[in-house]
Formats: sequence, structure tokens, C-alpha cells
Amino acid sequence: MLQDINSKKEFSSILKENSSQSDSNNLIVLDFFDDCTHCSEMNHKLNEISEKYDSISLLSKDRDIKFYKVNIEDDKSLANEYSISSIPTTLFFKKGKLIDKVVGPEPNEIKQVIEDNDLI
Repeated sequence: MLQDINSKKEFSSILKENSSQSDSNNLIVLDFFDDCTHCSEMNHKLNEISEKYDSISLLSKDRDIKFYKVNIEDDKSLANEYSISSIPTTLFFKKGKLIDKVVGPEPNEIKQVIEDNDLI
């Protein structure tokens, strides 16, 4: 499920928890968006992707993937921290560290990053 992030502090807490699980193979996917058409389409696609991976995560206890989204109009500080200059932009984190980035409405690239990180 694609979950809303409402503040930089909230996301920092999620990353901290993820980084403390050093033996895990968890992945965090964070989508930056606003109310543009491309972003709305991307949010719909990301929601579909997240539902697919939610069911896979249920079958594997050592692998988990969490999907989040943040509206840059609500909190620009998180977008500034990661130098987001174009939306939609999707970031990928593992063990609390940024590992990849997809710029634009590219659901196939997002799936590829997930597959490349051995989460299928």
C-alpha cells in the first residue's frame, strides 16, 4: 500500500528504523509528487505495484518493501534534502541509505530497480 509521508521528521523516523535492521533485505520506495497529471498517473501505477509487492512480502519474512509518497507542496524540506528538481521522482532506500533514483513517470524502471535489488 502506498502510504503518505507528512513531514521530514516522519520519514527520518522510517529511515532510522530501516537502517537499524542491518540483517534485513528491506527496501523503501519514496515517491515525490504534486497535483500534476503525470504525478496522478504515477501514484495510481505505484499503488498497483505496491499491492503486488505487499503480497510477495507476506510470503517472505526476510524481505519487505514499503511504498511511501510525499506531496512536495505539503513539505518542501524533504524534497530539498534529496535535491528533487523534477516530479514525479522516486527514490529507493536500503538499510537507511539512498541506493537508486528514477525521475519521471517510469513504472517499468521502478519495477526494474526493485527486481535488481532482489526483492521479487
